Amino acid sequence: MRVWFQRLRLEGYGRFREEREFPFNEGLNLITGPNESGKSTMLSALLDALYVNPSSTAREVHERIHFHHPDGWRIELELVLDDQHVQIIKFHPKDSPQRRAEFRLQIGGHPYSGAEAVAEWQKRWRIPREVYLATACVRQRELLLLARDKTLATLQQQLRESALATDLEPILKAIQERRKRLNTELQRLGERMNSLRQVYSQAQRTFDAYHAQRAQLRENRERIAQLEQTVAQEQALLERWHSLHTQQQRLTALQEQTKRLAEWLHQYETLQTEKIRLEQELTSHPLAQLSAETLERIRTLYERYQSVHQAHEESTHHFKETQFVLQQVEGRTRAQKGLLALGGALLAVGVLLAFQGSLLGAVAIGLAAIVFGATLLWRSKGASALLANAQLLREQVETHRKQCQSLEGELIPLLRQVGMLENLENPAVRNGTEHDPFPEIRAAWSQLEALRQQIERLRTNLHTVLSQLDTLSRLGTYEALKEQYRKMSVELTAISSAIEDDPIASSLMQISGEQWAKREAQLEANKAMLEQIRAESLRIEGGLERLVPEQDPEDLAIQIRQVELRHESVAHQIQVLEQTKALLEMANERYLNNLSPLLRPRIEHYLPTLTQNRYKQVEVGRGLELCIYHTERGEPLPLDERLPVWSAGTLDQLFFACRLGLCEVIATGYRLPLLLDDPFVYSDTVRFRDALALLGHLSKQTQVLYFTCRPIEVPGAWVIAL
Repeated sequence: MRVWFQRLRLEGYGRFREEREFPFNEGLNLITGPNESGKSTMLSALLDALYVNPSSTAREVHERIHFHHPDGWRIELELVLDDQHVQIIKFHPKDSPQRRAEFRLQIGGHPYSGAEAVAEWQKRWRIPREVYLATACVRQRELLLLARDKTLATLQQQLRESALATDLEPILKAIQERRKRLNTELQRLGERMNSLRQVYSQAQRTFDAYHAQRAQLRENRERIAQLEQTVAQEQALLERWHSLHTQQQRLTALQEQTKRLAEWLHQYETLQTEKIRLEQELTSHPLAQLSAETLERIRTLYERYQSVHQAHEESTHHFKETQFVLQQVEGRTRAQKGLLALGGALLAVGVLLAFQGSLLGAVAIGLAAIVFGATLLWRSKGASALLANAQLLREQVETHRKQCQSLEGELIPLLRQVGMLENLENPAVRNGTEHDPFPEIRAAWSQLEALRQQIERLRTNLHTVLSQLDTLSRLGTYEALKEQYRKMSVELTAISSAIEDDPIASSLMQISGEQWAKREAQLEANKAMLEQIRAESLRIEGGLERLVPEQDPEDLAIQIRQVELRHESVAHQIQVLEQTKALLEMANERYLNNLSPLLRPRIEHYLPTLTQNRYKQVEVGRGLELCIYHTERGEPLPLDERLPVWSAGTLDQLFFACRLGLCEVIATGYRLPLLLDDPFVYSDTVRFRDALALLGHLSKQTQVLYFTCRPIEVPGAWVIAL
């Protein structure tokens, strides 16, 4: 029975964003176009129209939507099946495919939609996808890949699965449905069993917890009674101790305060006495009435006088040294004059004796020359400079003397005014001679400075006393603090009497503060524990009402055992079904092993045409292993790319003949459309022409859709150019 495609419409699918329609011829159809023009997209759309569920959420189904299309992909395929016109419409949306997807089917004018359409199409189209892909659908390079990677053993496995899905489909489908229902029941029983076990575990835990909580509640009540008694006794003792401790602290504080007040009162009285004494001394002090300006003027004049007097002494000392040097110079001058007179006398005597012809005259003249030479060599130097310096020093001495007299004239009256130089006479002349009053003035100034420092110390001490009195006065007046001291003394006496009269005070106060702190910490811990136990008891009392088991654990154990027995029974039934399926698959495998006699003549029918009569004989093993009789080697050789005798083009042609034979054997009586995606990549020009001629011959019995990027021409072929 022949099946052929009539028309294909695409929108939003792969490369086709806008709606495109492709009509097909009943015979040979050539779909041509360059790479990425949409040939593979059209081939994929034909397979999706036959097999894909549009409500699927699989990633590869969703990725076929054109990335610029707003809704999703839509496929419409019209074909002839069982001599009836069939129209398939599928829509896969971008979002929510399980809710918005569409599947509509029309067979012989009768419409179907949704799940009904899916069920009807599965019943009508009995060729599984694996069968189609293993027989009538040959993609580019797939023949070579079968030889290189998968080998015919892989193809055999595909055919076994395909035959299993076709020949044994009704039986295995019923087994699968039964196993599915049993698995569902098994899962439900497992969930029921797990649920019952959880409920049983929870009920058992609740039952155990209920009795444990009851026991815990009784224990808590006993501990509460004990702790309440302990806390009451300890708290009474602590409160009594805190009261005594507070009284003791107050007593200690009063003692310290009364001690401080007594010290303050004593210090206040002492400072008042000191203040009166200092004020009296300041009032009776010799410099009490002296103004600060007068004292400052005396200090300034004395400093100037001391400086000028020191300069006068230094200039007088230098003047005396200069006079001594001048006296030495005058002595040397007088000695020179004597030597000159002696030399002149010797010269005169020598001249007189020389005129008389005496030798002594020459000696006298020689001696005179020696004397004159010595006189000339012994000359005084700097006499005029010394005289000038002496005159300058004399002027300085006189100037300093006058300055000292001027300052003495100002300073002595001021010192007399303050009572320091009452017995000092006129400094210029005393007892008829000039007298220097500097020692008396210096002694008077030292006495005045001592008095000044004394009065300054008195003033500083008075200022300190006044500051201390001011600081003390900030605490209160003397009378108020004295009254406060009296009241504190009364309170101190009362507290001391109360502590001494308390019979247990002495025993309680003997316990150290650290021990009381530990006992107080322990009391707080007992209180906290008591509150915690009370709260826990309240929680337990409230929780006991909720811990009453709703179901008896023994009843639940019986129910669990019943479910376990049913679970074992269903699992045994599933095991029987799986063994039945395995036996059926084994029978199907034996059936496939018997395909060799049917497959061999069909392959040998197509082999000469594809290979130009070079290869005619084929051997098919039990595992569908192909061996072609090689005419040059004179022996059958397996189809293996690793053998150097087979070229890539030859392997394509040999495997294509194998696929054509398989298509006729496996396709369950249908003449399926051949979907060929450029399978003859490695064929030369002559063999490619023979392959096209064979396809033209096959197209009279089977529809052929040949996808290629080659610009080819076949007489009578329907061409769709992309």
